[in-house]
Formats: sequence, structure tokens, C-alpha cells
Amino acid sequence: MSSGSFAAALLAGGRSTRFGSDKAWYQPPGLDGPLWRIQLEKLQETGACELIVSTAAGGPSFPVPSNVRVVEDEIPDAGPLSGLASVLRAIQAPRVLVLGIDMPAVSVAGLRTLLDSAPPDAGLVPRLHDRWEPLLAVYPTRLAALAVERLREGQRSLQGFNDVALVRGDIVAWPVPPEAEAWFANLNRPGGASPS
Repeated sequence: MSSGSFAAALLAGGRSTRFGSDKAWYQPPGLDGPLWRIQLEKLQETGACELIVSTAAGGPSFPVPSNVRVVEDEIPDAGPLSGLASVLRAIQAPRVLVLGIDMPAVSVAGLRTLLDSAPPDAGLVPRLHDRWEPLLAVYPTRLAALAVERLREGQRSLQGFNDVALVRGDIVAWPVPPEAEAWFANLNRPGGASPS
């Protein structure tokens, strides 16, 4: 994949309810800086032609660099599918690499592995333990209409969304190898990660 052919989006629209405080500002042990900065810097290093922060209405709680565009959820309180739908509708690139703010274990090399593994005409969504890992994935822009349609029908599940996208040929599944399983651990509480 050429560096100019994809956007990159940091998904930062969650409420951090289980976490107990704003995840964006949490500094994981052993890492230098808050999650928002760590994750955004990784995305900047991928060579994306567009950089996005996806957030709930009202904007992010952290300062966004001038070269990064903020995209607020068009449909409020509808979960991460709403954020994805808004990003897909907003970008100019043919596809987007998405990264959840609470998944700090993936490296820039890991992000590039996903980009390089994606076919030229579709997205790529990892599969781990028979479940999609939808918050660290590559999606084609053409999925915007499906995302909006499902949201309007009250279907907010990213698992179901990806099931349909696979059948349509819009994505391929990427079986997660054992050495990459740690990438998908979510920080759901301070000081620890748990499987997504």
C-alpha cells in the first residue's frame, strides 16, 4: 500500500466508564506520555495522507495538532460504529486505518503489517478467538453507507457489521498470529489490560 492511499484515525469517542477516568490522559506504566499522544504519534508515523481523531460530540479532551482533523460522531451515543461511520464519510482517501485509543501494545511496525496485509481493493479486519477485532483494522471508504444504514436500523454491533462486510467482499479476515495477540489487549482499568 502506498503511503498516500490511506487515512489514519484515532478512535477516542468512548466514555471510559469502566476505566473510571478519561483514558485519553492515562499514562501507562513504562510509557512516556498519555495515551492520546502515544497513539497519535504512532498513526503519524504510518505515512497516512489524512490524520483524524474520532470523538463524541463536543470534541476531544486533549489538544489536537494542527495537521489532525477532528471528526465528531454524527449519530451520538451509538458506540464505536458511529465513530467509524463518521470517519468513513469524512475522509478523502479510499480507506482508513483505525486504532483504538486504549490499545497501546501495538507498535508502528504492527500497524504497517496490517496495512501491508490488506488487499488493494478491500479492507482487513483481524480475527482473534472467533471474534473480530474491529478497533485495530483497515476499512474501505465504501463501507460508509453500510455503517450508516445499520445505525439507522438500530444495529450498533461492530461484530455484525464486519460479518456483513465480509460477505459483501468489502473486507478480508486476518487471523491473528500468536505473536500479535498482545496488540489487541484493551486498557479497561488503570494499570492493566484485558483482552478485547
